[in-house]
Amino acid sequence: MRMEKPKYDLVYFLSDKKFAEYVYENKYREYWEKFFVESPDLFHVAEKAKSILLSIQFKDYEFHEEKFQIDLNRLKESLSATFKPDRPIDPSTNHSKFVDWHYYTKIAAVFLIFISVVAYVILNISNFNPPQLAGKTDLAIIVEKVSKYERKSFVLSDGSKVIVNAGSSISFPDKFPVDKRIVYLSGEAFFEVAPDPQKPFIVETDNIAVKVLGTSFNLNSFKGANMNSVAVAHGKVLTSLKSQPDVSIVLNKNEFVKISDKGKILPVQKLDSLAVFGWKTGTLHFKDASIQDVTDRLSTWYFVDFEMDLKTPISKGFSATFRNETLVNVLDGLSFALDVKYELKNNKVKIYD
Repeated sequence: MRMEKPKYDLVYFLSDKKFAEYVYENKYREYWEKFFVESPDLFHVAEKAKSILLSIQFKDYEFHEEKFQIDLNRLKESLSATFKPDRPIDPSTNHSKFVDWHYYTKIAAVFLIFISVVAYVILNISNFNPPQLAGKTDLAIIVEKVSKYERKSFVLSDGSKVIVNAGSSISFPDKFPVDKRIVYLSGEAFFEVAPDPQKPFIVETDNIAVKVLGTSFNLNSFKGANMNSVAVAHGKVLTSLKSQPDVSIVLNKNEFVKISDKGKILPVQKLDSLAVFGWKTGTLHFKDASIQDVTDRLSTWYFVDFEMDLKTPISKGFSATFRNETLVNVLDGLSFALDVKYELKNNKVKIYD
């Protein structure tokens, strides 16, 4: 049976126990940070729910699962009983002139029970101490979503610098906790990590996690892409698979690796700095790149989909450098160099011979 996707509105966040424990007790922090980077459009709704929860004045309530289930069952039974008519309706009789006050009184009663249960859920999620909550300001999560036509730079609370590429989103706390520094990325970003041996810096995506102490590196991990990549400019990073944490690889300065969406780590390559880091200055660089590598890069650069319709495989590599060029100009260059044709329509590119 297919489960219905929850509706993430204000009511959802207010009544979700996991979210409330995140707000009040700083639990599930990593879960919610990742949630907001994957769904940045829901962040403002969650922030509103957070403000409401923090403004509630609590007494020393305790959540009792058994009592809650009893109240919930009462609500269900009342709902079931309410909407059964007390007597069969005679279609020959015009009832529009009469009001069944007993019927509507029951509706009102059920509504009051419903409100009580909702309030009970919110007020009894855990045993909270309100005076300690008032000064809690370290729970803010910053979510930045970069549009398709810009790049953004940020300085994190520890002094680390981040440049985020177009079409990417990143989330991070306004202040890191004492034991670790974790950010969540969907897309591409370049990190210059401030050294702190006591507090590892970790960047997580859907598929991989990159752990460093102090270095600069590039991480490319767009949602739905066939390949992720990590490139180190300075220092050293440990890259591991989210699905298999024991599968990892250490990259040193000027090393580059690709990781497939299936979890396969390809051989480490020597870094071509302009090809990997060129996006920071709007430079698109290829050096003897395969047609697959070229289309993969153009797909995330210009946000288009490619369809390959080649009767003869292309073995020739493609080398070129473009700076702030339009997609049409790049495709013209690709077409000329590899002797192929292309058709661009509605953000879809067909390559054929």
